[in-house]
Amino acid sequence: LVCKRFDKNSKITVRDLLNMRSGIPDDPVSFFGVDLALSYVQDENRTPDDKQRDFYKKVEGKTYMECLFTCQLESEPGTAYKFTDANYYILALIVEDVTGKPYEDYVNQTILKPCAMTSSSSVSYGDVTAALPKDTFYNPAEGSKGTKDIHSTVYDILKFDRALFGGKILKSDSSKTLLTPVDNYACGWFVEPEL
Repeated sequence: LVCKRFDKNSKITVRDLLNMRSGIPDDPVSFFGVDLALSYVQDENRTPDDKQRDFYKKVEGKTYMECLFTCQLESEPGTAYKFTDANYYILALIVEDVTGKPYEDYVNQTILKPCAMTSSSSVSYGDVTAALPKDTFYNPAEGSKGTKDIHSTVYDILKFDRALFGGKILKSDSSKTLLTPVDNYACGWFVEPEL
């Protein structure tokens, strides 16, 4: 992949993505470019949910990564915190590339099943049967692979908490990395400084 800003954007590390320090913009126009971002809103005859779902299907995988390597970063990688869902979506794509499995299968096999989280699912658009009672308000998070993609219950989240902090999911050195904050943010966790 050859593009003008490849050198700067290729300096983004997995740790930068985990700690929201990649410099990737949160604004869809800045990330995807004007033409691709506008394609999301052009069809007035469809619901916002349908537009969003179709847009993210259009930009999955390769297109998303091409946008990553051509977008103008807001800061040098590793230098500033800025929350953007793109970081965790890219991490999900990396998981798929490294494991050779769909992201949702990997999450199910390595987290949900070992933790006995039987009322949880991952990346199941519209599938809220595992976690929510019938007729419960639900705001679908399409295009959210890696972020906002777990449907769960309080009881299952407790199971996850006990497995994570009980050493059943990560080795101790990985747990330490997970919880070591950079500017009060540690790999998806907000960590309050000790008083």
